[in-house]
Amino acid sequence: MTLKEQNYVCALARCQSFSKAAEELFISQPALSIYISKLEKNLGAELFTRKDKKLVLTYTGKCYVEKAKKMLRLENEFTAQLAKIKGERAGLIRIGMQLRRTACFYAPLLAAFKKEYPSVEVELVEGIHTELENAYNNDEIDLLLCNNADKRVDSATELICQERLLAALPPAHFANALAKEVQGDKYKKLPLNCLEGETSILQGLSQGLRRSAEKAMRQEGVQPGKVITVSNIETAMQLVGENIGVGFNRETYAKHMYYNKKVMYYSIGDPPYQSDFSLLYKKTLKFTPYMTRMIELIKVYGK
Repeated sequence: MTLKEQNYVCALARCQSFSKAAEELFISQPALSIYISKLEKNLGAELFTRKDKKLVLTYTGKCYVEKAKKMLRLENEFTAQLAKIKGERAGLIRIGMQLRRTACFYAPLLAAFKKEYPSVEVELVEGIHTELENAYNNDEIDLLLCNNADKRVDSATELICQERLLAALPPAHFANALAKEVQGDKYKKLPLNCLEGETSILQGLSQGLRRSAEKAMRQEGVQPGKVITVSNIETAMQLVGENIGVGFNRETYAKHMYYNKKVMYYSIGDPPYQSDFSLLYKKTLKFTPYMTRMIELIKVYGK
């Protein structure tokens, strides 16, 4: 992108002399004079007038130079940005992440990445599992972070970590007394069948946590009683703390949730029910240095 016309006029306005401007622009004085004359003819207005042997901008010329300087500045900014892009120091990464997980994971990840690649734009796409899958399918996301990702022929899947599914009970619930200590484990083990017929606070049908909880109950042959649907997981856990019902949470989520009323968390299943937290990206993804570094940092902070 070359703004020769704007560059010539601004140089002439700055030098106030055809000879000095021509020398600065590395062209001949007659060539510059002819170029400006043709430009004024095309515009139908004079840009310069002579005063005391100097070229002075007319009102039209001042308006032209004001806009031309902005155009030249933008051209310089674009040239610099293009150089960074070609040098793979600038670009765009679009990351899809579940709403609940962004609060404890995204901020430190972005801060670490920006220290190394300040010119790379990172766009966060937040949503529930099905929304993120749809965005990924429509190529609106480069990197998708989710639980229990389906195997796809068009994508690579990298396991970040495994996290347990936990049962969540209010402190006054009778089943707390049925939980057993497990050596070396911070969570006691709770027999899931003790929650048969209990009022359950679950997420929406399209949310990954709801599907994980229902899968665990099906495998244990547990049928919940009344189901209260609450999409916000933190709100659901607050309702558990208020003794409205029982619920389920992921181990990572539980670690970063804080509320006034206590919630009792238990490991369930033998072996414990857990889900894979994975990173997905299309096999056609371009692995620039900044994209490779982002994936490395996701693995570090994801654990």
